[in-house]
Amino acid sequence: MEKRQLIIAIIIFLSNQITYAQIGGQYIFQFLELTPSARLSSTGGNGIAWQGNDAGAAWQNPSLLSEKLNTVITANHQNYFDGIKSGHFAYTHYLRKLCLTAQAGVHYYQTGDIIRTDVYGENKGSFYGIESAFYLAASKNK
Repeated sequence: MEKRQLIIAIIIFLSNQITYAQIGGQYIFQFLELTPSARLSSTGGNGIAWQGNDAGAAWQNPSLLSEKLNTVITANHQNYFDGIKSGHFAYTHYLRKLCLTAQAGVHYYQTGDIIRTDVYGENKGSFYGIESAFYLAASKNK
């Protein structure tokens, strides 16, 4: 009886390992992890709280918005291989009456052409995908 229980335990253990072999589809919106500026990319994508004039850093840390960034436009676009593109555009404005710095922007990712096939592998054309995130950020200064 112990031998049978051991075999069943081994089968259950191995079947559990097999079912978790594929990780695709577990994460969504991974394009939001792409950095919006070259300066942020140079730090490894970590939103370090530096006091500077990089409006793109506010994507990861809105507290970096300050009065110094009044009427700043930031634009970043990357061309990857095979037609893949990503980018970040934002406008920052200081509202004097409210002592508030606000930013509006878009962060996007566009795939290249993806071949559409049926179950048998026959080419049925192509398509592409676009993911985008529109955002508003604000920081109140005393």
